[in-house]
Amino acid sequence: MKVMHITSGYYRESCGGIEVFVNNLVYHLKIKSVESVIVACADKDEVLWDNGIKVYKFKPKGIIIPKSKILYKYNRLLHMHNIFNSADLMRILKCEKPNLINVHMPRTITTVIFDIAAKLKIPIVSTIHERYSIWNYNPFESYEHINCTSPPRVVEIVRGIQRKSTQKSNAIVGTNVDLIREYKREGYYANVKEHVIPVAIPKTNVTAVDIINRRCAVLDKKIGLDLLYLGRLFPYKGIENLLEYFSRLSQKNIRLHIAGNGPLENLVRQYAQTDQRINFYGFVLGEEKEDLLFRADVLVFLPTEIETFGMVALEAMQHGLPVIASNVPSNRQLIDDRSSGIFIENEKDFFEAVKYYQNKNNLSSATIKALQKSNFFSYDKLVESYYSLYKGLVNP
Repeated sequence: MKVMHITSGYYRESCGGIEVFVNNLVYHLKIKSVESVIVACADKDEVLWDNGIKVYKFKPKGIIIPKSKILYKYNRLLHMHNIFNSADLMRILKCEKPNLINVHMPRTITTVIFDIAAKLKIPIVSTIHERYSIWNYNPFESYEHINCTSPPRVVEIVRGIQRKSTQKSNAIVGTNVDLIREYKREGYYANVKEHVIPVAIPKTNVTAVDIINRRCAVLDKKIGLDLLYLGRLFPYKGIENLLEYFSRLSQKNIRLHIAGNGPLENLVRQYAQTDQRINFYGFVLGEEKEDLLFRADVLVFLPTEIETFGMVALEAMQHGLPVIASNVPSNRQLIDDRSSGIFIENEKDFFEAVKYYQNKNNLSSATIKALQKSNFFSYDKLVESYYSLYKGLVNP
């Protein structure tokens, strides 16, 4: 069986949750003898091989350098529905002949992929990773105003085209049924069969006992508390609130480590320049990321309701980090309040959570509970669910 995955970017060049998810999934499907091909948005067309996986880096067509507001809006509309992508996508599909397509991000490559797959009679699965992929996404606005309840008329016209395209999907997958229903209430994926597959991430190679021993050894000698933010630097991730809250903490022995990239990178640098307790590392991977996860005591993760599933929070808990988290639905799927983490609503709650974890007994107990909670999310079950779904569509 050959599966083609359509995604927003290529892992290691773009390291958001979707890219990491696709990278992990294709690797573990390979173990089950599923051949995978990735088509990912990029700045130029290129074909490469990575760990035995063929990757098409795909530059969206028709997009030009905007020299006016009209051209800017034209470009942004092409991120919603781009018929100019059709010929190249058709060529790739005819060359690869996949048995099934799994779309992980319909933006940029756009929902024309549903129309092409239907023409070629290729089953298509649509995995929803975000709340703003299509229906509440205003392409003319910045990320600060990404939620959209009253879109411009031209955007609504394009959405009508999108709705018809998504109906050609054979299955829709979401982390929970509420997420799927949000799209369906807006007219997307009408009459498409629903599948709930909770997100998980592969286990680390380090045992729980080793993690606890390593953390206890560091904690005995440590003075103060190390907080960690790990992820993209976008407004809906809560980084602005974190920086404001932390800047008002008076304790000198509390440190904030921030790793990631995005449009708020300059803001993070400004705070780091004026506060020596803040350390900014930019985009990290591999050993550098592992080092940060083990150096930190607590992860701070304060996204808005746009977030669908915080994989970084789960990864932190796998490393024994409790999470100071915003009280939004996606976090409530992951974290048990006052156990594997603490939910906060405002600055006062943040100060109280930090004070709670300054107590080493509280922190040690939370480390064990975070590890225990992370075991509830089975990556083997996730892979088996996708594998069964694919098989059922390819061999009905």
